[in-house]
Amino acid sequence: EDVAKLRQMVPLELARGGCGPVGESSMEEQGGAVFFVSCAPARELRLPCVMWEGLRKSSREYRLLRRMGVREVLSLGDIAAALPHQPHACARSLVEHVLQHYDEHFGAELSKRGSAHAVFPRSDGSYCTAREAVSSPNPFVPHVTAWFVEQAQKCGVWEKLGCTDHPTSSHIVEEIVREAEEAQRHGADEWSDRVLELLPYLEERLPDFRNSELNKLGKVAFLVGADGDMVCPQSCYSGEGMDAFQGLLHVYPSLGGSEEGGDNGVPGTAFLKACGMRAKPTGRSMAEALLSRGQEWFEREEVTGECYLSALQVMAEDAAGIKGSLVGELKKAPIFLAVQCMSSEEGAAEAPAAPGDEFEYQLARAKECYIVDNTTWLHLVRPLHLPVDAPECVQKLYESLGSQWLTQAVREDCSPGGRKFESERTRELGESVRVRMPLILHTREGKAHSNLKGGAERKLSSLTVSECASLERALVFNGRRIVVSNSSNAPMCSVTCSARGCSVLYLLRDVEIDYFDVGSELSKLIFKKAEQGPVIAQLLQKALSALSAR
Repeated sequence: EDVAKLRQMVPLELARGGCGPVGESSMEEQGGAVFFVSCAPARELRLPCVMWEGLRKSSREYRLLRRMGVREVLSLGDIAAALPHQPHACARSLVEHVLQHYDEHFGAELSKRGSAHAVFPRSDGSYCTAREAVSSPNPFVPHVTAWFVEQAQKCGVWEKLGCTDHPTSSHIVEEIVREAEEAQRHGADEWSDRVLELLPYLEERLPDFRNSELNKLGKVAFLVGADGDMVCPQSCYSGEGMDAFQGLLHVYPSLGGSEEGGDNGVPGTAFLKACGMRAKPTGRSMAEALLSRGQEWFEREEVTGECYLSALQVMAEDAAGIKGSLVGELKKAPIFLAVQCMSSEEGAAEAPAAPGDEFEYQLARAKECYIVDNTTWLHLVRPLHLPVDAPECVQKLYESLGSQWLTQAVREDCSPGGRKFESERTRELGESVRVRMPLILHTREGKAHSNLKGGAERKLSSLTVSECASLERALVFNGRRIVVSNSSNAPMCSVTCSARGCSVLYLLRDVEIDYFDVGSELSKLIFKKAEQGPVIAQLLQKALSALSAR
């Protein structure tokens, strides 16, 4: 109570910054803090100072003034508030004041986790708190000045300040998120150059990041795509051969990177891979990319048929991941590569393909494309088809989405011409087929073949063999009937089925029996896929004694 009264009653001669007395008044009337005149920063800031000089700290007067609230040092709040508005020399004096009295007055408060007193000078002229102070140059925050580091070391407090060499990984993540959001709002033109500046530094700091931080950055759209859109690392690719898919996928380094330094010669690749950038897309990712951008990408001048086929191959190799509604979308979408034969002669669209004809690539739905398993028929019926050299996985993908094999879509029609008659060789061939029928229908293990057509045994047992003067051949495809001219390579036989379900194997008169042609025709008759022709031919050619074991 006495001290409080003294603050109100005792007149003190005060001065502001050494500019002379301002009259007699009580400390209470002055409001705010009063300092000893020995506090140089207080004088420079023109704060109220007691005019008495030379007071010893052990004197009773000094102790009384201290009890009344006269201060010998500025508070951190006073200094932090004053620094941004002071001339360069005065500001340095204030910072020196903090460093000189660090242990005695400021250390405990500055080291607090939540300390908000920005008193450390930075290279851009601003001030930061102890936790924000960084000593090394970096692309995220200004570092503290070399003068400050020198003064702190001179006062012996540099180690105590706890300044880090670089920004913390969490601070970097926050800055990238903030800057990326700002770039999305105001345009990514300048941000593209900024990313090039950041990536080498981020790769250097990669060991300092936690997995959770890398995963978070992997989902942040801070990269600039080739089309100017902001994309996240987890939607980008940087594997071998991915450059061919530029424009279809977000490929690094073509996102705006350079060709120098870093993993695989590209800066920042290792960091982006740690954030989730993948070497190649999954089958599902490629399917989604083709659905959204496939047609536009196909029309680019630099995209060849082989290039588009390689994209389909990537999708096909991981087709197991394509499920649900995505399958339905793929079946409806005209995004599948097809080859169409273009006739070299005007008005010859219905004619068989000729050596001079040209082929062109186009996109179609999978069910509109045919998978070639008979190249002879391909040149005759000229369908829209999958490239003949397509990998097996692509063929399976097309088939699963509705494509047919060419031999399933084409019906071979053969009509016998001239006189039809039986002969000794027709009777012998018919008997040979009936005798060997169990061997034709069963495997070596005695089990029935798994791909037999219905009624296969009945068809073989009722088969008759006859000779004819000629065979007129035609292929029926999509309502078109294409007559096939006979040649030396044409089969010498054909099976026809009557309306009653009876089958007749016709042999060309005066032509030697070709058991491989016979085997092929019988295979088509009883098997779902004509793949047992050579086996049947061997069975018919061998003597019964050679087949006794079976």
